[in-house]
Amino acid sequence: MIVVPQINYIIYMLPLNFPLLVLKKFNKIAETFLWSGKSPSLNRTKLYAAKEDGGLAMPRVHWYHYAFSLNQLSKIYGADGQSPAWVSIERELTEPFSIHAFMTQTEGEIPFNSPLLRFERETWRTSHQIVGSKPLFTRRSSLWNNKLLKVGRKVLFWRTWTEAGIIYIEDVLEGDKFISFEQMMTKYHIPKTAFWKYLQLRSCLLSMQKRTPLIKQTLVQEMIQASQLTKKTASAFYSLMRQSHPPGLSGLKKVWEEDLGGEISEEMWKDITGSWYKISREIQTRLIIYKIIHRCYWTPCKMAKLKLRDSDLCWRCHRSKGTLSHMLYDCHLTQNLWKTIIGFVNKVLGTKFVQNPALCPLGIGMSYLIVYPV
Repeated sequence: MIVVPQINYIIYMLPLNFPLLVLKKFNKIAETFLWSGKSPSLNRTKLYAAKEDGGLAMPRVHWYHYAFSLNQLSKIYGADGQSPAWVSIERELTEPFSIHAFMTQTEGEIPFNSPLLRFERETWRTSHQIVGSKPLFTRRSSLWNNKLLKVGRKVLFWRTWTEAGIIYIEDVLEGDKFISFEQMMTKYHIPKTAFWKYLQLRSCLLSMQKRTPLIKQTLVQEMIQASQLTKKTASAFYSLMRQSHPPGLSGLKKVWEEDLGGEISEEMWKDITGSWYKISREIQTRLIIYKIIHRCYWTPCKMAKLKLRDSDLCWRCHRSKGTLSHMLYDCHLTQNLWKTIIGFVNKVLGTKFVQNPALCPLGIGMSYLIVYPV
């Protein structure tokens, strides 16, 4: 994957909307190469998931594109003396809104049709879509130009209210309740003649709250505003996106439990699926372990079901069905191999490992297995 850092360097340095079709095409080419033009033998979520989550950690380049952009956006929350020059320029462009309020808006013109501001808004929207969160109805979402907040099927934008300092949803709330009109007049100097607009805004927010709960802020908002962000901010955003799409391993766990005749604890299962790359530095050995855990090997039973083999019997003993558990452990010819290996390990290391179907294929002791009653 020597090409990926070169692509990442370009998209990191350009704060513009890089053509997503190009970035996605790279991943498609990589997948085609990986599977030699054939159908994938693994679910794509496993291909891109983190190693600790049971994946192969192949990079999604377009996710890195948005992670780098979020890393740059985190600078808008720095102190005035610490923020780069472009932050002050964009603050002037987005007035009377803050940059954060502008990003949470879905309607309205983009000042001077700026490609930078357009990409910032797209980054904000798309990154939340990837993570699976909804940023348009939080306490820190903009009241104005927000497609979720409409009066008479039109989005709201009252310039006099904006200039008075009413920007976010939280600006008209006290705790979880809508502030009274008297409080609004005192706090923001809204004239009495705006009472009808007050009723419209309150009705709009209350009806929206009945459909969607109002949250404080999304996880992306929390991370982007955190003061302790470091140089690894982009990696943190990318990890957040990747963790939002974990590989589904519950079915795999259930099959292993059926083979072993017991229940594997969640902690032990996470250790099994997330430590395959720590076993050896040698790539081929890591791949063998990964394919065993994820049951990727073609057994006589699997091949017979697909009509690729006439018999489903083990090709070693020719007695029992060639399931994965039989091929890895149950076959008496295979057990002789395990007996020799465990005997050698116990002799050299002074351990007392006992040969069993949980230890040999997966490396877990029977004490970590809750055996099903017979």
